[in-house]
Amino acid sequence: MSEWAWQDQAVCRGDLRFTDRPAGEQAAACRRCPVRFECLELGVEQARGNSACGVGFGGRTSGEVLEIARTRGGRRTLPARLLRCVQCGARFETRSATARYCSKLCRQRTYARNRLAVVR
Repeated sequence: MSEWAWQDQAVCRGDLRFTDRPAGEQAAACRRCPVRFECLELGVEQARGNSACGVGFGGRTSGEVLEIARTRGGRRTLPARLLRCVQCGARFETRSATARYCSKLCRQRTYARNRLAVVR
């Protein structure tokens, strides 16, 4: 498989005017794209060599992509992992090394439950 094969699954594939669309419309398309993390990685790699990158990648603006490239300092993101939420048991995909919850709501429920246990 080619290192660029992921682009065949992109929501914007074949849309030559995608970057001319309003930012909100681009972001909505990127949110439902199954390869947005790979796209963001491509943008960060390109931004490292070119500080005047004018196009956003992976649902981020060009400024956000540049900021990620600067703060990451050459480190790549972790590969996606499939985990199970400690609150509800649902399976979710993450690239974080510390993720334990599938959503903010599950995290809040766990914290609330732990606070009640301490009070009792």
